[in-house]
Amino acid sequence: MKLIVDSNIIFTFFWEESVFSMIYLRNDLYLCTPEVFIEELNKYEEEIQSKAKLNKQEFLERKKELLNNLVIVPIEKYKENLRVISEISNSLSEKEKMELKNDADFLALALKENCLLWSNDKLLKKQKSVEIITTRELISLLS
Repeated sequence: MKLIVDSNIIFTFFWEESVFSMIYLRNDLYLCTPEVFIEELNKYEEEIQSKAKLNKQEFLERKKELLNNLVIVPIEKYKENLRVISEISNSLSEKEKMELKNDADFLALALKENCLLWSNDKLLKKQKSVEIITTRELISLLS
């Protein structure tokens, strides 16, 4: 099964015994994320290290492992779908539109690939153009 995975789900890879770190290597899952994820990972590196209680070296080793097993999709592959995302947000409040904008790349990639977006973001569940699967729903599906 192909899934687009949002940053907050992937960040849990660095936590001991997280759901993501337990299932990301399954042969029946093909996990992708847009290249904007790399920017987010770099932006929140210190915060992730702190929360995961990892030193710099441990973090870098885990980061390398993660990036070797995750498909990073360049924006050129889905950029035409970014316009659609602004249309999706028309029924949302201004605050929700701004929040949704942060996830535009993930939604656009899921639209392009016509697959589920793995996210626990409640706002994403409000839109109807991309099917969102939460961690709980994914665990249930894989059981």
